[in-house]
Amino acid sequence: LGRAAWSLAWTSARGRPLAAAARAARPAARRLWEAPQPGALGPAFAPQRGLATPGRKAMSQAPAAAAAAAPAAEAEVGGKRSRDESEAQNAAAASPAAKSDKEGPSNAEPGKQPPKRRKKKVGPSAEMKQFLYEFGQFQKHNNAAEFHAWYLEHKEKVATQPRMIAPSVRLLAEAQDKEEALALFALAKRRPNLLTESLFTNIVRMHVMDGDIQSAFAIIKEMRAAGIEPRLRLFRSVLEAHKTVIKSWAAAERHLALYNDMKSTLVNMPIPMYPDEMAYAHALEGFCLVAEELPEEKGKAIQAFEEILEDFLDDILLPTEASLSVIKRRFALEPGVWSVEEGCVIDDDSCQCSHCKAKLLAIEPSDAAREALLQQADNFPSSLTDGRKAKVDASWAGLKSKLAQWATETDPARRITCVIDGANIAYYKQNYKGGWSFPNIHAVIKHLESKGHVWLLFVHESHFGKRDVKSLEDLQIIERWKETGRLWIVPHGANDDWFWLYAAVYLGKGVQVISNDFMRDHHYEMLSQRYFQRWRDRRQSFFNFFRVGNEPINNIEIFPPAPYSKRAQRAEDRSSYHFPVSDAPVDSTDLSKITREAGDSKARAGVVRKKEDELPNQAPLKWLCVSRVK
Repeated sequence: LGRAAWSLAWTSARGRPLAAAARAARPAARRLWEAPQPGALGPAFAPQRGLATPGRKAMSQAPAAAAAAAPAAEAEVGGKRSRDESEAQNAAAASPAAKSDKEGPSNAEPGKQPPKRRKKKVGPSAEMKQFLYEFGQFQKHNNAAEFHAWYLEHKEKVATQPRMIAPSVRLLAEAQDKEEALALFALAKRRPNLLTESLFTNIVRMHVMDGDIQSAFAIIKEMRAAGIEPRLRLFRSVLEAHKTVIKSWAAAERHLALYNDMKSTLVNMPIPMYPDEMAYAHALEGFCLVAEELPEEKGKAIQAFEEILEDFLDDILLPTEASLSVIKRRFALEPGVWSVEEGCVIDDDSCQCSHCKAKLLAIEPSDAAREALLQQADNFPSSLTDGRKAKVDASWAGLKSKLAQWATETDPARRITCVIDGANIAYYKQNYKGGWSFPNIHAVIKHLESKGHVWLLFVHESHFGKRDVKSLEDLQIIERWKETGRLWIVPHGANDDWFWLYAAVYLGKGVQVISNDFMRDHHYEMLSQRYFQRWRDRRQSFFNFFRVGNEPINNIEIFPPAPYSKRAQRAEDRSSYHFPVSDAPVDSTDLSKITREAGDSKARAGVVRKKEDELPNQAPLKWLCVSRVK
């Protein structure tokens, strides 16, 4: 009915300017919309409450009825334009429905109010923008002294900005204005939505720096009561500050209790975590200070240090100077008992230390670690939710079934000994767009077969199209792989890393992964950093090869793990500790740096020469040896 009234009024106003026509049309349309008269527009437009929709005959009469009503609407609009315009202005001020007429009649039913127009968002004023900018500068540059003066001038306004509460507490604590920081904290407690982990962390750190350990522990309890679990950064901050205020053995016991609380809290998180190197360094250094400043408690302090050091050896495989300096400091406390030697070398054949002659161990992943990794890796495909999930799930189930058969194979000629990351090899040294190479993979496979290995290859389905299959040779290589039954094609929607990683873990000891992938993202997906690092240390073999021009690939080299674990470890008889010392980890982009040597005749001929860099498990390491004096 509303659309019909609008159409009639608009038709009567045709020929006028657009704005004038719209003003003239609104009042008539509004009256017909708000108080429709039965039969005014003919039987097809009469309200038929409780009746069926008009049939074809009634609808066919609609044009005639509209034509009959048009002269009346024309006379009303044309003869009383001024009255209609004044009515339109009065109605626009009084009726909500009239306000929506500025956008034209809606499709709403009679009696229902049309939707309101959205208001434009108004941005902050210039004064507020300047206020936010100044606060951001204090936060960026961490200027606590200047912030303190600024805050005293603007603290009423800061209290109205929820996002400023936690950073303000931190800066006030650094400015040593504990009273104002606690006032902000009290304000946040009246509004539970302002209680965040960062706010609690800043308050706890302030109490610890002030030497008020009891209040810090009380805040941690209050934090847990609010349903917020402390994070690693809170424990790290508290351990760092607490180690400097240990003046008695009772304080040292609180230090150890804080470390144990950190360890249990992190392990029981939804995503299990473990202390990082700096948290360990702060915990260990606290007991070094106890042994140095409280000679009567030296024995207890050393015992507590060694308890934490056992966990450190499990979690920190390649320590840096931040923690090694603390370790050297501890063993220097007993100069006649322990000998500390830096720059030691481990012989790759005998696995013996050049200083103490102790033999380093190959620390294999435990069965518990393997089961934990398998359970976590089995959740990878379940993250899919689209239509590809069924195909991925079928492929995943098929792989698990085949792995169960391969794992029980007793024939050495058929027992799988290596899992190949096909994509990593295919893209190796292909420095151009679309540089996938099936011959790369095939050359590595032939090298492995010549060494007596039985391989299992994983390649994603996307690489079997015309983009990557470029020649008849590629087709022949693929057919040969398929005939062996050991080519696993990963379907669309899945990550091929999921498949080869699960297969390598499942097949267990004696199976190596052939890949130069550093797997920096895998241990986050696998969740358990401790288990994954142990597994990778003993199960990944790197590779290298080169080619000259279009000649076949030659000089393929496979680098398996060393016969000992290149990680921090303790001798079984507790007579020595060995800690690897290395520079920053080698980046994957540095594995093969390609250079052209100016002036070299081969370089001028277009032959690319390779600058050899050490692969991760082949990089030379110096060791810190701590051994008992004999």
